[in-house]
Amino acid sequence: PDPELYTRWLESSIFNPFFVTHTGERDRLLDPWSFGPQWEEINRRTIELRYRLRPYLYTTFYQATQTGLPVVRSLPLEFPDDPRVFDETPAKELDEFLVGQDLLAAPVITPGQTTRQVYLPRGTWFDFSSGRSYTGPITVTVAAPLDAIPMFVRGGGIIPMQQVIEFDNQAPIDPLTFEIYPEGRSSREYYEDDGISLDYQRGAYLRERISAVDNDKSLILKSTDLAGTYRPPARSLLVRVHARADAAKEIKLNGQRLESVASMSALDRATSGTVYDGAQKLLYIKFPDRNEAFEVEIEK
Repeated sequence: PDPELYTRWLESSIFNPFFVTHTGERDRLLDPWSFGPQWEEINRRTIELRYRLRPYLYTTFYQATQTGLPVVRSLPLEFPDDPRVFDETPAKELDEFLVGQDLLAAPVITPGQTTRQVYLPRGTWFDFSSGRSYTGPITVTVAAPLDAIPMFVRGGGIIPMQQVIEFDNQAPIDPLTFEIYPEGRSSREYYEDDGISLDYQRGAYLRERISAVDNDKSLILKSTDLAGTYRPPARSLLVRVHARADAAKEIKLNGQRLESVASMSALDRATSGTVYDGAQKLLYIKFPDRNEAFEVEIEK
């Protein structure tokens, strides 16, 4: 493949359960760095996104073992009453798909394309990169430069993420981040184990339910129904609430007020605290993970 095709292949493949890049041609390597520094940098960021999404993917893999639902899902599986998702686009194909319950990916499959149309089924959808919200069903045209994968999060979605690593189990998850996209009432399962052994078969896992209840007065986030004996190493929890028009009046963790800090760098240094990014419309809430249920109340 040429560099563009390889890069677009990589972007569409990071959501697959099996992700590997190789070639059967001994005299031509196909690695992320095979096409020069410009392409290497783009491909690095793509692979980093897969690592950042690892907690979400790992949870989705676990759910597949329990329910039989695939990790990568065609839209008719989630929207069987929507005729638009049954190959009724102008090209008679729908080249987008769901990853788990909450992520919709629409990779670029045409050479030289830097924008593309995306069909969003009913409900609220948030652009993963910009945070812009859309109400479906709607077809939107979005930017799709070489270094970007058009992705959308379903309203009510809760996406667990982690820091960038270079290989699996290079370092413990720290912080464990929950990306919250509030819409009414929603809850999602989170699953984790040591990622190496079969100890999960003997109960050494962590399973919990993360819920969000959004109304005119407050947003309440809860962790409940903890199960399993696995206890991850000491770490922080970071909650990122999207689509916040303004800062919260008050934020409480288990009934105790959390103090606001001046900047993201100050939050990085703090054990706990909150900060609001008005430009990104993002509210950050940080506190220690004590391996127990918690409740965060955000007063609007």
